[in-house]
Amino acid sequence: MSQNSSWVFLPGTLCDERLWFRMWKQMHIQDRRYVPLQWANNLEEMDALTSYACDNGPVTLIGFSMGGYIAARYALANPDDVEHLILLGYDPAGLPDQEVAQRKQFIRHLQNGRFTPMADSRLAQFISASGANADFTRQMVRDMESDLGGSVLLAQTRATTEREDFCAQLATAPFKTTLIGAEQDRIAPLQRLAQSAALCGANLIKVEDAEHMFPLQKPELVATLLEQA
Repeated sequence: MSQNSSWVFLPGTLCDERLWFRMWKQMHIQDRRYVPLQWANNLEEMDALTSYACDNGPVTLIGFSMGGYIAARYALANPDDVEHLILLGYDPAGLPDQEVAQRKQFIRHLQNGRFTPMADSRLAQFISASGANADFTRQMVRDMESDLGGSVLLAQTRATTEREDFCAQLATAPFKTTLIGAEQDRIAPLQRLAQSAALCGANLIKVEDAEHMFPLQKPELVATLLEQA
């Protein structure tokens, strides 16, 4: 991949640019851009922020988790703006019905003003206490959660719960698509990503000994994988 092209990064739910900081230090790219999805109140604002960052494309568009959904959505609507779509910890087939139902219940909970820090059991689904680089990763997740808060979580969850199945569209898209998944990811399991990659005609890259928050767990490795994708 050309390191002279523009690289546009989108974060996941309740994440900000801190998700990428340690990776950016390892990367040799001249034009790096960040989409502050935490600023958006709805899906239309997320699309607008992404469009602004992709100006003067085509770009390499990189989205993590929820940011992967926004990145894929934008790329399919604006294929001339994208040279390479890289989706980390995101399944372009969409969310399972059970997860959609759970998220809708959670939205009602947040709408009633009941935002509380993530339970340790929920955090363990993203990064376990015994995972690689666990202490730093868990603290960073907690810090971003505390700083961004309930209003951002509500806006992001409400905007991105109904996710289309993009596999068929990606299979015929004119840009290159790469999926990157973690071996021990419990949010976007690698087996599901492998199935979707086959449907999309996409390359699948596995990050070993890592969980859903693998950009924080293994930034040096992921930076290298991105530059080689």
